[in-house]
Amino acid sequence: MTIYYVSNQRGSDLNDGLSPSSPWLTVTKAVQTLVAGDTCYIGSGIYREKPVNVNTGTDGNIISFIGDFDSQFVVGDKPGIVRVTGCGEDDLPTTGTTWTQQKDYVHLENLIVDGCKLNGVLCTTIENRTNKNVVAIGGNYGFGGGTNEKCLGIGGYYGFNYCITNGCLGIGGNAAFYSGTNKNSIGIGYYCFYSSTNVNCLGIGGNNTFNSCTNTNCLAIGGNYSFNNGTSVNCLAFGGNYGYTGGTLTNCKVSMCRFYSSGVPSGDPITEVPVILFSLASMQKLLEAFEPWMFEGAKQWGDITADVGTEDILGRARRMLGGGLDIGPYAFSNVQPDFTNYQTESPAITINTAGMKIFEVPAKANIPITVTVQSKWLNSTLLPQIILKGDTITTQTANNTTTSDTWQALTVTATPTKDEILKLYLIAQDNGTLSTLTTVLAPSNSNLVYTAKSGGTFGDDISIAYVNAGASKPLAITLLNKAVSVQLATDASSIITSTANDIKTAIEANKGSSTLVSVALASENDGTGIVTTLSATNLSGGVDSISYFSDITVS
Repeated sequence: MTIYYVSNQRGSDLNDGLSPSSPWLTVTKAVQTLVAGDTCYIGSGIYREKPVNVNTGTDGNIISFIGDFDSQFVVGDKPGIVRVTGCGEDDLPTTGTTWTQQKDYVHLENLIVDGCKLNGVLCTTIENRTNKNVVAIGGNYGFGGGTNEKCLGIGGYYGFNYCITNGCLGIGGNAAFYSGTNKNSIGIGYYCFYSSTNVNCLGIGGNNTFNSCTNTNCLAIGGNYSFNNGTSVNCLAFGGNYGYTGGTLTNCKVSMCRFYSSGVPSGDPITEVPVILFSLASMQKLLEAFEPWMFEGAKQWGDITADVGTEDILGRARRMLGGGLDIGPYAFSNVQPDFTNYQTESPAITINTAGMKIFEVPAKANIPITVTVQSKWLNSTLLPQIILKGDTITTQTANNTTTSDTWQALTVTATPTKDEILKLYLIAQDNGTLSTLTTVLAPSNSNLVYTAKSGGTFGDDISIAYVNAGASKPLAITLLNKAVSVQLATDASSIITSTANDIKTAIEANKGSSTLVSVALASENDGTGIVTTLSATNLSGGVDSISYFSDITVS
């Protein structure tokens, strides 16, 4: 289980690739070398090559190739995109496939893969070949096979061909998603989704938005046929020519389509829903406007047995409640949860230390709106709160006042004087207990207290070291991730000349170290003492404050 590094800014394939200071130059060297359990971090830059995976991983020992766009691991590289391309220096596409990933238990992450006339990433089969946060562009397929999470596939023919997807965007000249199983994904193409199984998906169509598919909780926008054949449960056809053509329908709806149906679908009758006024400023606004109607069936008809996952298409918390769904700011349920013993794992919203989560809630003019959020906290002094803001309402605030092991309903109410999108802030105010380190050096007046600037256990990973690097060295601060190293000033005889005050001044002046820690003189120290070396020592004592928010309801 070895970690390797690639950098086209500083690398050479003659290096051993075992550290950021001796990286390889090419991805091809990496795919030819890595074996089961190995990981390779690829530094930012453009790699003009066509990698072909050579070795196979095993279950539990995956071979991983991870783009390091922010230079967190390939230290010394300038941050930027990590692009692997079949294009030459003229940036024109070449023949073949850019990345051939036809080996089991191989994983790609944080990459842009493009530049070939056939495929971007070719996995061939679905199982055990995974991609996350990858953009793949090909003249034929963006992704051919594989299990893909939060990926963008663009293909002249198919964006995703025979794949499992979750949270993906597919754009295809013929089909965005062909065959396979798709969840929380968006398709744009002549056929958005073709011959596939789809849950919580959005199709923006050319001819057929969903063609010969099995669909649950899906939204079709436009197209000649919104839902053509197949099986659809709790779906909405909006703005197409034909809403539904053939197939079997259960609790499906139509809005603003020229014809409700063609070919007389079987199952429940189609229901028309009212036109909803919404802003087209972004797709998110459109989704937020339509989701209440898409999932109204969950309230009326009880359980939906399909696996809908823990997030909706916008990445917001979702929870099955026995009789319905909780979708972002909208909760539809036949079951009253027991909040005295409520699940605090996903899909509840958990915020460690201080932070916030923002939801946008559509509201109608002169109609009162009430938002209720269940909240709970742990290890906090400043308790969670919710805030509702808008252009035409007075800001509303509700604060948690309970003990830490009790759920409390926080409620805010307002009446806007125009149609607008209100903003709901879920706020964790407490920064937790800060990690500290007090040095215990022998010389008098030489000790300092280091305190993490970020609360909780984050600070426990920060380390401080004082180093004597030899004769005639200046005082200098270096930072590697969370490791602060102080090179002490020395004279010609390698004698340390730095005082505690000198170190305090240097750390406060260093942009990197000063963002991690604050420095103060230890008790009964004036900082004039000459320090000694200090082996790397971690701060300790950080405790996370945790704020939980769950079941946001709007009425």
